[in-house]
Amino acid sequence: MSGVEWEGMQPPTEPLPGPPDGESPAWASITAPVPEYPPAPPSAPEPPSPASPPPPPPSAPPPSWPPAPPPGAPPSASATTARRPRRPRAAVTAALVAVLLVGAGFALARATDNHPSKSNAAAAPATTTPVTAGKAKVDPNTTQEPIAAVAAAVSPSVVQIETRSGLGSGVIYTSDGHILTAAHVVDGAGKNVKVRLADGTVKDGEVLGADDASDIAVVKIDPYDGMEPASLALGVKVEVGQTAVAIGSPFGLEETVTAGIVSAVDRPQETPGGAIDMIQIDAPINPGNSGGPVADRQGRVFGIADSIITQTGDNAGVGFLIPIDLAKAVADKIVAGQPVEFAFLGVSTDTTSNSVVGDGAVVVEVTSNSPAERAGLQQGDKIVAVDSSPVRDPIELGARIRSHQPGDVVRLTFERDGKQQTVDVTLASTKSR
Repeated sequence: MSGVEWEGMQPPTEPLPGPPDGESPAWASITAPVPEYPPAPPSAPEPPSPASPPPPPPSAPPPSWPPAPPPGAPPSASATTARRPRRPRAAVTAALVAVLLVGAGFALARATDNHPSKSNAAAAPATTTPVTAGKAKVDPNTTQEPIAAVAAAVSPSVVQIETRSGLGSGVIYTSDGHILTAAHVVDGAGKNVKVRLADGTVKDGEVLGADDASDIAVVKIDPYDGMEPASLALGVKVEVGQTAVAIGSPFGLEETVTAGIVSAVDRPQETPGGAIDMIQIDAPINPGNSGGPVADRQGRVFGIADSIITQTGDNAGVGFLIPIDLAKAVADKIVAGQPVEFAFLGVSTDTTSNSVVGDGAVVVEVTSNSPAERAGLQQGDKIVAVDSSPVRDPIELGARIRSHQPGDVVRLTFERDGKQQTVDVTLASTKSR
């Protein structure tokens, strides 16, 4: 994702490179400060915790996860991650793109110690967890203000997730206490977090697992009387211009409601472990919103707040959501203790171009015995489309491949020696590498 703010994210195993020397990141993370236990009275400002300094940048290439907060930002803002604007992408390395182009249907799920992956996971059923999916929670005949009606319907399902390094948001989506959130919110938290419910009650939460490629994690709490799972807009087409109501804890202000519209769909954006197509909204989201739900006018959650693009560290009306169908599919695998297969293309690409308007992804290496090699792709080929979707840069190529499943056949359009060619490629799985 470009220019994204994430809440409470820790450095990925292979940190993403940062902006060129001398340039500050133009995106901010959306994690908020760690609350006190018990929380300080509203009138008393909450000082930064000396015991929880922001984690140092990783030793790998720029920028580290998380980057330093913008001037004037709260100390805990460094616990969230930010990304630079999507264009230009001058500083992404070929090694990163090789990871991206191991593309994925949903990405590789990373389970915690108490949820090891199973070798026969692919054959097992994804989940038997009950979930309320697609049912409208707002009466279409209500005389209540539309946004107020959505807020009233969704807010009881929204939680605040608190870790030692920051806080984010989440949404209860099953009747047995499973919570969807962003992986970067719980990264580095271990197995245990605190979950603050809509009524202020604090419960112990267990991190079942997380997936860096989709930036989705699942936290489990014990069911309680009156628990209201959210309705998920599974299989519902998201339209540009539709209502978007975000609920979360920006800057630790729990149960904050903001609203706007969907600005775009299928926006390729980077994640800690790759790139996926996201939903763009203009509803204000800020540090602390990460992992929280965004709902339509019927009160159905259609996305999980993940990041923003910003030049200042403040909201600029360009936020990104993880689509709910992807989030739920990844969550099902995590709950079942299963890994999620990657769709594998097998190329790394050149990302050193300073072009503001990209015109393709140039192949710098083809993996031996990969789908790309079997299809005849060569070093120097410039991939410009996957099926009917244009590819302007390596991030888009990664997101386009990741939107498919292992075994899918895609048509790649590429340029070689000034001539355009097409080839059909059967994507493989990382399990076969």
